[in-house]
Amino acid sequence: MVQDCYLWHLVFLRWSTTVIEQNLRNGRGVRAAGAVFGGAAVLSCLTLAISGTALPSVCGILALRVSNSLFQPLQAEMQNQQVHTEYRATALSIHAMLLDGIGAGTNLAFGVLAERNLAAAFLFGVGICGAGTGLFLKWCRNRNVCYDSRLNRP
Repeated sequence: MVQDCYLWHLVFLRWSTTVIEQNLRNGRGVRAAGAVFGGAAVLSCLTLAISGTALPSVCGILALRVSNSLFQPLQAEMQNQQVHTEYRATALSIHAMLLDGIGAGTNLAFGVLAERNLAAAFLFGVGICGAGTGLFLKWCRNRNVCYDSRLNRP
């Protein structure tokens, strides 16, 4: 009985985050959605770096997972809109390999830092998430492509 209650809470959480994502993407555009998801990741890593208790740490990890899960469809949509070639699948595969390679490198860096000092590893996460959000916003400004494609507005 208790497990069913947790399951329904998870279903409701996923439904509500989907609604929030759609509202962000439809009403405020891709730039705002990316900034919110990136900002949530930065704040989550900062919470993990400075917190010494369980509840803020669990909330930080949950927020990291939610922001990552909500950003993935947005990332896929942006990649699909950016690739213009007859070898589209090849180009997207190369993008995926590059992203996986960067992910493996950052995982190694996180592991080395975590062995030395866990707070330093999370502060590295703050830097990585902040840099990623900054680069995303710069890309939006330079390409002028971060808009809701259905509404065609910034």
